[in-house]
Amino acid sequence: MRMTIFTKLEKLRKIIKNSLEDNIDDVEFKRIIQKLANRWHYKKDRRKGDKLTDLEFKFYEILLSNCYNPSTVYRWLLLEETPPEIRTQIKEFNISLRKASKYKMEYRNLLNTTEQELLEEIKDSVRKYIER
Repeated sequence: MRMTIFTKLEKLRKIIKNSLEDNIDDVEFKRIIQKLANRWHYKKDRRKGDKLTDLEFKFYEILLSNCYNPSTVYRWLLLEETPPEIRTQIKEFNISLRKASKYKMEYRNLLNTTEQELLEEIKDSVRKYIER
């Protein structure tokens, strides 16, 4: 049986919870993974600037020892915030993770569109249709 990213994330959360004495909430979990993915894992100059705290270093060790790439885990965490219909498609393996990310961006852009902008887009679409 194939595991979805959501089951993999849950498995990782259990591993980290069992490995650390500290109780970490989801916001802190995401912040640490984001730092490891964006500012640490692939950076060649990481030894010069940004330093990891003890907790972040423990996270990093746990991720690597369990064969998790911090960048991949961070992408999974971002997809965890997708709308329910996209999450369902991911769970059923009907959509790739890349397409899910694209749909999430489109969905977020649509939500950020104001009513006036939406009306203008509708008017433009109708105008283009009539001109054909």
